[in-house]
Amino acid sequence: MEINSKILVTGASGLIGTHLVKTLLNLKFKVRGVIHNRQHYFQKNENLELIKGDLTDAKFCESACKGIDYVFHLAVETGSIVKNEKHPASIMTPTILMDFNMLNASHNQKIKKYLYCSCACVYPSDISDMIESSAWSGPPPKMHETISWAKRISELQCQSFHKEYGDKIAIVRPSNTFGPYDIFHEENSHVISAFIKKATKKTNPFQIWGNGEQIREFVYAGDVAEGMILAMNKQGNTDPINLAGGTSIKIKELAEMIISIIEYKPEIKFDHTKPTGHLKRILNSEKSKAVLGFKPKTGLEEGLKKTIEWYLQNN
Repeated sequence: MEINSKILVTGASGLIGTHLVKTLLNLKFKVRGVIHNRQHYFQKNENLELIKGDLTDAKFCESACKGIDYVFHLAVETGSIVKNEKHPASIMTPTILMDFNMLNASHNQKIKKYLYCSCACVYPSDISDMIESSAWSGPPPKMHETISWAKRISELQCQSFHKEYGDKIAIVRPSNTFGPYDIFHEENSHVISAFIKKATKKTNPFQIWGNGEQIREFVYAGDVAEGMILAMNKQGNTDPINLAGGTSIKIKELAEMIISIIEYKPEIKFDHTKPTGHLKRILNSEKSKAVLGFKPKTGLEEGLKKTIEWYLQNN
């Protein structure tokens, strides 16, 4: 990306989007950020233009892309496992509409390169090595199949535009991402933000879904933002790349780490009526290291401390 480029970021007020916009501004790029209903945390900046609108509206997407050189499409209808179960259509339909509208608008406006933010949820539940080429080797997990299929379809859309029209498109699949600016809503939050919210309230007993033995990998959002910039600069052939290589930890140990940082000693209980999920979900990070030179810089404990500090200051 040339230094005078105009860059569009959708989902600009989201977790990764906020970190990405701030990183791009620090690099002196001109940024147009699309926001919707979510609160944003940006200070006034002469290089930042914020526009509010609905990406399910194709005309709005066309206007958002006018005069833009590069597009980072991060916007998604977010939701926890609970929301996926209760409101599957409310997640899948707007996600697919936003993805197609943005891709089509970017094509029509002849942008130089487009980055699509996919998801680790595209991977099947029964594979041990989550290498990029294995994503379509089986069906995605039932517990979040709507967002999984939406992301798979949108990856295929990107590959179709590249194949037919030659559009330069990068596809990234971030691992479980966390950090300041995350969602701390009971129905929409993921595991780290849910644990932080419970811990800062000094909830006792501290309940964990399942048996707590499940292993997950976590990557700090600021590192993912830097990985996306690397992908935008180095990729364009729609070959998906995992943004992974963070810290892997058992869920019960994650809870213990958060509780320790906040300094209280609740009784930990496991709710075996709730789903444990898959025992181990860790993305293969070899391609991102080799192709992008990507390696997360922020350790889990350091990132948790930053996230907790931000949450306490803003809630």
